[in-house]
Amino acid sequence: MTLFLARLDPAARALVYASAGHPTGFVLDRNGAVKATMQSTCCPLGLFDRISSPTSESLALAPGDLLVLLTDGVTETEAPDGRIFGTEGALQVIAAHRAESASCLVQRLRDAVRDFSAEAGQPDDVTIVICKVREA
Repeated sequence: MTLFLARLDPAARALVYASAGHPTGFVLDRNGAVKATMQSTCCPLGLFDRISSPTSESLALAPGDLLVLLTDGVTETEAPDGRIFGTEGALQVIAAHRAESASCLVQRLRDAVRDFSAEAGQPDDVTIVICKVREA
């Protein structure tokens, strides 16, 4: 099982995380460009009796940044012709609609994944977390 655990400090606009094998997360800047990637910090849970999961360095967040966390059910969605939606597909949808609210961005991405798969069914979970850093 994978796990992503984050500690967000809104006053300092900083994020520290630990990721046990979870897919890479992203921080996008106000223009929609990838500002930071949040790679796994240890292996998935349950593989070993005892593991230690280090935390990341503190990531500085700025007004307009977007924190994006996805499960592989989003990125590995397959079209009827065999194409994969992919991380780039997900980030393009988010960047194109970045001015909308976080809840609207989640819905836009869910709709894009469903449209891409031509409603062929959902073989895996599609979990999306998006947080927007508000202006001062």
